[in-house]
Amino acid sequence: DDGDDGVDLTLEVEASNGTFEIFTNTTFTMEVCNEGTETATNVIVQAPFPDGLVYVSHNSTAGEFELAWQYWLIPSLAPGECATLNLTLFSLVDDRDLTFFTQVNSLDQTDVDSTPDNSNGQVNEDDEASVTISPQAQGGNGGNTGNAGATGSRDLELSLRSATPTYDIYEVISYTMEVKNNSSEKATGVVVSAGLPAGMVFTNASVSNGAFSLYHGEWTIDNIGPGETATLNLDLFTLVEGQNIVNFCQILQANESDPDSTPGNATGQVVEDDEASVILTYANSAVENEQVLARSTTSKTMEIATPYPNPATDFIIVPIDSEIDLQTQVNILDISGRIIDTKSMKIFKGYNRLNVTTDHLVPGVYFITFSDLELSKTTRKFVKTAN
Repeated sequence: DDGDDGVDLTLEVEASNGTFEIFTNTTFTMEVCNEGTETATNVIVQAPFPDGLVYVSHNSTAGEFELAWQYWLIPSLAPGECATLNLTLFSLVDDRDLTFFTQVNSLDQTDVDSTPDNSNGQVNEDDEASVTISPQAQGGNGGNTGNAGATGSRDLELSLRSATPTYDIYEVISYTMEVKNNSSEKATGVVVSAGLPAGMVFTNASVSNGAFSLYHGEWTIDNIGPGETATLNLDLFTLVEGQNIVNFCQILQANESDPDSTPGNATGQVVEDDEASVILTYANSAVENEQVLARSTTSKTMEIATPYPNPATDFIIVPIDSEIDLQTQVNILDISGRIIDTKSMKIFKGYNRLNVTTDHLVPGVYFITFSDLELSKTTRKFVKTAN
């Protein structure tokens, strides 16, 4: 307002979601206010639907919405008065950004600082506004340009760390993922990729905010307050050895734009602060090799053959050839790395056929391990079928 007497209309618009999916609703809320000193009459606001959106419903605090013309007609707007229109539209596409642009088309009076119906889609005056929503499938983020040309943004920062820099096969590794909101307003609709790196399977997950979906491999957070941090603890079980395990994650989407990052745009390399990565190296170091070699000078390594029958029903036999008598702990682990059963067994010098009962196990994939330093390869895999 420049202080002159008369009518001064301002217009703003926002979307219920910064991102959208095909065949879903988005509600656009328009608010027109008279910040002048005189009453505005017969105000008409354009509200054309973006290509790809169709009408569902509307409601307003004043005036009527003309669906045929896609106009909002407000008979009268007194000084200091505002009117609101909620317009719900249905998406038929998901392959592009959709921009909802609106402006004051006409009124009986002259606006002191704006000219009605003079824009081709760009926000240049305070009687014009727009908002953009982006498809979730593309990991986009919506930006509300409003009537001031500024974006509603939130600075989200992602971090990832593991409990250990190395791993061994058939071991549970704990990861901690954090999303911090560095802005002064809450962030909403945050989705983080938290899938399973190649060579690992899921064991357990817990969150301080939001929900983790194993099926989608995503962590969703409805909102994060200013300065707040949300945490995901993820336990994964290793199924490989002798290679690096790379766990890369990124923020896929958010309702607000990020001033220094673009959600969902990474290719596996960390180049923005909404991306993070941890690389685990195989723990079979040179020191461990020397320890194994030292043990082999006093006792040859046990030879553990493939268990049979595999698949198993009531029992499984593990052939072992040993040059010493040995007491060992036999453990059965499920696919997530949890110990299901454990028992102490004696291995004698020579050929052994360890008989391990499996009739109490539910059908699935299991691992059998032998806890003793004399054994270099201590894990074998088997499948349990119905009895």
